[in-house]
Amino acid sequence: MKNLNYLNKLKKEKEKGEKRGQEHINALTNLFMELEILGGKIRVLSKEAINETINNNLAKAEKSLKNAEQCVVKFDADFSQAKKVLGEALLTDGFRAGYIQSISGQMHSMEKDFSSAREEFFEAKILYAYIKSGGEIPAMEDSPFVDFETYSGALSDFCGELLRKARLDIMRCKPAAENLENYYNETQRTYQLLSHFSFSNKSGIRSKVENLKSYIKNFEDLFYDLRLSRGKRAEAKDEKV
Repeated sequence: MKNLNYLNKLKKEKEKGEKRGQEHINALTNLFMELEILGGKIRVLSKEAINETINNNLAKAEKSLKNAEQCVVKFDADFSQAKKVLGEALLTDGFRAGYIQSISGQMHSMEKDFSSAREEFFEAKILYAYIKSGGEIPAMEDSPFVDFETYSGALSDFCGELLRKARLDIMRCKPAAENLENYYNETQRTYQLLSHFSFSNKSGIRSKVENLKSYIKNFEDLFYDLRLSRGKRAEAKDEKV
């Protein structure tokens, strides 16, 4: 009788463990779906903010940035909750080890994707602040979601957007010489700053820093073409006179 009671107790504990395990699986599945949606929104909204800033639609850019930041905050909170649920699952008898490994791998991949999306968000934030203020760049400390590598990658990509804005302004025949010079100087300063640090190949930041050299060269080519174009216009004007 004593053995039967013990076996019944074990059976109930197993069923309880399996129930908790299934609850954790359901919770993690829902969280992962939400995290995937949020990650996509952060990228889309950040790109919107960048494009609107490039086109000088700062009100629209600000709105997209605010929405993106809300998604970043929610992603961070949901990811912390997912880690907490996974920790509880590790203590659950009914939670299979194989599933835990699979979930851990998914979380690592999701964290990597979030880091990339967060970098894109901060790139948009830097560009917007720079264009709106006329040259000010937010410090890394201004965002609780950004580490040094993310900040460095965002800074590098921001310089690429300055080059894109310079080209578009020239195409629209609105090149403000002072702005172009400032964009060029900012790109040079960024390269001089980041080239002193050693970044791992895995992070992808090293290649972004190397890209800054080509941005600098492209700016110099733009200046040369502008001088050449202005010289030809001046010659044509003299001929008419």
